[in-house]
Amino acid sequence: MRAVLKLACFILAVLIAAPPAGWSGMALAQGADAPIVLVQAEPVERRQPGLFRFLFGGNRQQRDQQIEQPSKPKKTIRKRKKSRAKTVRRRKAVASKPKAVVAVEKAADAKRVIVVGDFMAKALAKGLGEAFAENAGIIVIDASNGSSGLVRDDFYDWNARLPEIAAAENAELVVVMIGANDRQEIRSASGRIAKRSPEWSTAYAGKVSALIQTIAAAGKPALWAGLVPVKSNALSRDYSAFNSIFREKTDAAGITFIASWDGFADDEGRYVTSGPDINGQQRGLRTKDGLNFTKAGRRKLAFFIERDVLRLLKSDAIPVLAALTPDGAPGTVEPQRILVGPMVPVGAVSLAGNSELSSFGTAPESQSGAAIETIVSGVPADRTGDEPAALPSHWPPQGRADDFRRPVPQ
Repeated sequence: MRAVLKLACFILAVLIAAPPAGWSGMALAQGADAPIVLVQAEPVERRQPGLFRFLFGGNRQQRDQQIEQPSKPKKTIRKRKKSRAKTVRRRKAVASKPKAVVAVEKAADAKRVIVVGDFMAKALAKGLGEAFAENAGIIVIDASNGSSGLVRDDFYDWNARLPEIAAAENAELVVVMIGANDRQEIRSASGRIAKRSPEWSTAYAGKVSALIQTIAAAGKPALWAGLVPVKSNALSRDYSAFNSIFREKTDAAGITFIASWDGFADDEGRYVTSGPDINGQQRGLRTKDGLNFTKAGRRKLAFFIERDVLRLLKSDAIPVLAALTPDGAPGTVEPQRILVGPMVPVGAVSLAGNSELSSFGTAPESQSGAAIETIVSGVPADRTGDEPAALPSHWPPQGRADDFRRPVPQ
């Protein structure tokens, strides 16, 4: 027993006396006389395994540090809720695109319309071309000159050029829109006339009348489109005065004057950049320069003219629905006019008589209140005298709606 205890103590002493961690043993001598050299190894973080570490686990210092340092609480990251105003996307009101216009091939006998005037007339011609693109019976010809007018006839004389254009194009209708370039002095034999003076207005009215006479001499029906407001207030005021002259002269000559001012102005008659198009959608009607028109503006400008164009060209130019032949193949239908009978006054219609439904006898005529007296009294009145005529035994028949006699008691 003592031997066993001694052996255990020896082993314990050997373990306690073991070299410290981080040091290696001595290098072996390479010979008998070789010097002994001690080599210091690199320190390491872990200690060499021992009995106590085997019996009691890992490094006590590290374990104590883990116990002393309490665990830090985890940070809770809260996601910020975005405001509803930012997350909800605003839906912009996007107007529906207008239907694409598909141009059709024009008929050989299509009616030809020429548009003359300045740059506004050019916009009108484009709008009318789009308006009648699907109508094979109408051809719109742009004969305008953007820089022309009635004042500077030395630059472009419409009285001399219009008959030539109408004859060359074989036009059947003339549409005029002019005056946007006429806000300038008028040259006369006596000198220059200041713009917008009383003398200027008189001279300008004479030029308008001269163009109307030229159109009449050509023997063509015509439409005169009035000017529209522009961005410049001064120009708009003068254009409004020009329209007054145009209307006065065209009315005297029997030419239809078409005013489209309100279609491009606000409630007070002032210029607006955008507004409802022909489909009621809000669109830009004028360009940034405040003078010209956008595509929607040109089409709206033509909207005020196209109905009168169809009226003057008669119903033959109005497209009709295709018909089906008995075998199901598409056929053609001749345009038909809607016949409206003459207007008949209500008092001229007889209340009874001379018809299949009320031919039982002769009723009094609706003259001098006789019909009203008959309805009230139930007795036909004599239209030649004041006393009522004798009631025939057979009129009105008993039981009819206008029989107002008391039934005979039985």
